[in-house]
Amino acid sequence: MAKRSSLFLALAGLAVIGLAAAAMLPATDAEKAAIDSWLNDTGRNAFGEASDTMYAGGSPLFDESTGEMTDRFDYIRAHHKDSPWEDGLGLTLAHFYAQSTPL
Repeated sequence: MAKRSSLFLALAGLAVIGLAAAAMLPATDAEKAAIDSWLNDTGRNAFGEASDTMYAGGSPLFDESTGEMTDRFDYIRAHHKDSPWEDGLGLTLAHFYAQSTPL
């Protein structure tokens, strides 16, 4: 019984690691297209926020304290963790895993 529990915990740990890794993957071309369509369809600005949103420095992608730029799609995905653009794309995490190579 202890072996089964250990196996279950190990598999659960791998699943959590897999979810974290999937969240850090760069946006695919299909996801970028879906995000841009969602922005257009919902009247949001290029950063996924209300069209009348103003930013200090002109862009939320530039961190003045570090001098670093954030990818636009990474910014949008970080601020919309529910991925509302996936509704039109038809992709889910289960679909991602079904298409990926097992560990």
